[in-house]
Amino acid sequence: QDVHDLHVWALTSGMNALSAHVVLSAENVTTTNEMLSLLNETITSRFNIHHTTIQLETKDFKEEEIHL
Repeated sequence: QDVHDLHVWALTSGMNALSAHVVLSAENVTTTNEMLSLLNETITSRFNIHHTTIQLETKDFKEEEIHL
C-alpha cells in the first residue's frame, strides 16, 4: 500500500543498498515471508540491488507510531 523512509546508497562502486518501510494491507499480513521474498526479488531484478533492509508494517501500526 505504501513505502516510506526509503533510502538507497552505494556501499562501494557497483554495490548498492536499500532500506525502506513497507506498509502492507491487512490481507497481506499473513504472508509476510512471501511478501518479503517478492520485494527482494523485484528489487534485485529491476534495480540490481542485493543488500536490502525492509521493515514490514500495517497501516494501523504506522498510524499508532505517528500518534505516540
